[in-house]
Amino acid sequence: MALDFRATQVRTSKIISSGSAISPGTKLVIYDFAADGSPANQGVIDTTVFSTASIGTDIFMYVSGARRSLNSDSGFGATAFGGDVYASGSVVALDGLSGSHQRLVDGTPAFVAGYGIEIVTQSNGAVAVSSSVSGSIFTSSASYARTTASVSFDTDSRYPTSIGSNVFFFVSGSRSGFGTSGVSVFGGDTYVSGAMVAVDGLSGSHQRLTDGTPAFIAGDGMIIATQSNGAIAISSSVSGSVFTSSASYIKTTASVSFDTDSRYPTAIGSDVFFFVSGSRSSFGTSGVSVFGGDTYISGVLVVSGGLSGSLQRLIDGTPAFVAGDGITVTTQSNGAIAISASAASVSGSIFVLSSSAPPPALYAMTTASVSFDTSERQTPAIGSDVFFFVSGAINSIGTEGVAVFGGDLVVSGNQTVSGNLTVTGPRFQLIGDGTERPPATALSGLFYYDQIDGFLSYVDSDPKWVTFPKKTYMNVAGYTLTTQTSSSPQVCGQVWVDNTEIPTGSIFLRAIVSTTTASNIAYVRLWNITSGSYVHIWGPDVLEMATTATTPEFLESDPLWTATNFTQAAGAVYEVQLYTSSSDYPAILGSAQFVFGA
Repeated sequence: MALDFRATQVRTSKIISSGSAISPGTKLVIYDFAADGSPANQGVIDTTVFSTASIGTDIFMYVSGARRSLNSDSGFGATAFGGDVYASGSVVALDGLSGSHQRLVDGTPAFVAGYGIEIVTQSNGAVAVSSSVSGSIFTSSASYARTTASVSFDTDSRYPTSIGSNVFFFVSGSRSGFGTSGVSVFGGDTYVSGAMVAVDGLSGSHQRLTDGTPAFIAGDGMIIATQSNGAIAISSSVSGSVFTSSASYIKTTASVSFDTDSRYPTAIGSDVFFFVSGSRSSFGTSGVSVFGGDTYISGVLVVSGGLSGSLQRLIDGTPAFVAGDGITVTTQSNGAIAISASAASVSGSIFVLSSSAPPPALYAMTTASVSFDTSERQTPAIGSDVFFFVSGAINSIGTEGVAVFGGDLVVSGNQTVSGNLTVTGPRFQLIGDGTERPPATALSGLFYYDQIDGFLSYVDSDPKWVTFPKKTYMNVAGYTLTTQTSSSPQVCGQVWVDNTEIPTGSIFLRAIVSTTTASNIAYVRLWNITSGSYVHIWGPDVLEMATTATTPEFLESDPLWTATNFTQAAGAVYEVQLYTSSSDYPAILGSAQFVFGA
């Protein structure tokens, strides 16, 4: 039986381990005598004092002690090695390392202060690292670091201001370095509160939103699929003409509608091929349709609400308005083009604005003779007695060269007609009491003097009475398309009717009306603006003419002379209105006219 060998000191050059009594067999164990078990002095360990259960099977030598016993009153639990301790392998400290790490094995400092940094070894051996410069640097708060300074992580040691005057945070890298080197990686989610600019574009697949819902949702006729490489494939699930792609463009042969009310182009108008919805007079609020860049129209542009903006230059960059002699063109601060006369630059009388006519009723006047001539002749070149001249061509009606004066034309002196004088309207009146007849000997060519039911014709001094045609027509409104309903009908046209010129009982309203679907109704009303009331145009208490026809239909009112709210005593202003039963489908007016005659 082996007994413990007792000695107060041993001098030896070698300790050869042959194994301990600890299973599965640590080679060498050093522990305190207090852990000697029973029977005593035979290498038995009292496991209640010294537990060997935590000693691993890979341990060669174990020295007993107590954790966290350094500088404590808990007993002898620390193991000390005087002088240097060298470990050719790894050193594992479960509770960490305690002490001051100040120098390397060659005696040089373990910590070297860089720019703006101070390193001080404190009395307890701790190494204090602080800033030696003023300004904002990183400060700690709990487990986070923060700074109010701009930051640059740059392999070229550049400050943010060297990269750009507006740069606050910079991480260096290489463009197109993905898969090789030079890539900056931000782990986890990256949040950008402002705009993010990707010079070479974004790479990756955007499939879901932050709440986990899909980022792309298929609407009617669309299929959305995620491909194996992460790309989002969007295709059509319906037959017919749809958008197809060609290089970086898309095209279609179908009519297209971008409409918040989900209407097809045909529901907006039978002649509509491309439609973008919006709201009238919504500029500065919402409902504005914006076409970026240049917009080219090969046909006619019709703007029902007028055009807004400033036209200053043509597409080649040259001015849109060029000042001629005596004219000054100025662009005002709001973009308006101001055109004015510069009287000091030309001689003679020119047009000036009348000071007695404030805006918007502006008039122009001149004391000079005026010539509107395609041959650029002045009035003396046309005739020594000519004061006002408008050029044209004889017998050019229906072709070109006709001079047109809109409205009434008043001649205070004599009027000489070298050719024939033809009146195409229903009336031709002489100023006077209407009872005199012009002397036949004073007439030449063709002359008409009308009465309520006919006119007197002098042709080469041969007077003849000619009866009016049975019916005369007055246009009230032209082509109009609207989706307005009865609460706000569309105004199509207005006209003045002088009842003293109408044979009693001989006025009707005719209209060409249609809609786009038989389930919809198109209505026409006649509003008496003078009296402020609707005319009963289709019989007593019937205020509108109506149709469900999808092709233009002819509608005619009852006789209006005896209709309720039609003015008989004097003239009145009338207004034709159009509306639809459903705002989803339009009402279409081809034309509207009053018919006079038996």
